[in-house]
Amino acid sequence: MSAFDDPDAGRSVTRYLGVTLREQSEDRIVVGTAPAAAHLVDPSGVAHAGVLLGMIDSAGGVCAGLASLPRWIVSTNLVARLVPRRLKGGIVLRARVLRAGRNSVVTSIDARDDATDALLADAVLTSAVLEPAGGPPTYDRPLVLVVPPATKARPDPNSFYGVRPAAAGVELALTATVLNPWGILHGGVTTTLVESAVRHTLGGADLTSVVLHFLRPGRVGPVRAVATWIGSRPDADLLRVEVRDLGADGRTMAIAIVTATPRGILS
Repeated sequence: MSAFDDPDAGRSVTRYLGVTLREQSEDRIVVGTAPAAAHLVDPSGVAHAGVLLGMIDSAGGVCAGLASLPRWIVSTNLVARLVPRRLKGGIVLRARVLRAGRNSVVTSIDARDDATDALLADAVLTSAVLEPAGGPPTYDRPLVLVVPPATKARPDPNSFYGVRPAAAGVELALTATVLNPWGILHGGVTTTLVESAVRHTLGGADLTSVVLHFLRPGRVGPVRAVATWIGSRPDADLLRVEVRDLGADGRTMAIAIVTATPRGILS
């Protein structure tokens, strides 16, 4: 059996993010919906940047995966602009295929407040096409992946994933909770590590743009993310975030260039 068909392998992050995905097969589009659950937003009602980017990675990845069948994908590059807003409703994501090649798939994803249609994020995800051991996931088409609502309160992302302060940055252990069906660190957990590392360095700032390169899989752990201030402009700070697998000789797993601005929430 493919690991992708095991209902318990690598599903913790997907269930935590709560994104239900529905395929519109005639247009190679996947639409995702998620409630504005308390664990997904900060005290101001703004979706955590790492959570929103994780949802984008999930919707864009499934859209790319369906376009790559009978193989499947892993994320390699994510470029996103974020608009910090108080949510009036839930989150709706729309992912569509821009280009599907033999070795890579490019998808565009936007995220909006479903109550107001206000833009929350606009992103482009590039994914590499690979051959999963045991084969790709088997889905009825058009695909519908429903995540049941949580039956009890869930902790904030850092608590759920086990992110903790460590040596000028943040880190986590590679437990089953943070893995994807490939058995490696989930891209949506990497995005939370990036956000947490930036906040560790700057404090209360909003991430407004992220260029994230997934370079190597995280397999051993612990995984550490460190954000380094590299410059500023009148309205923002620029930071470089390196994510390393300390148990694999400290090899670099991901690098992000992030723009962060002083907190200025849009209503």
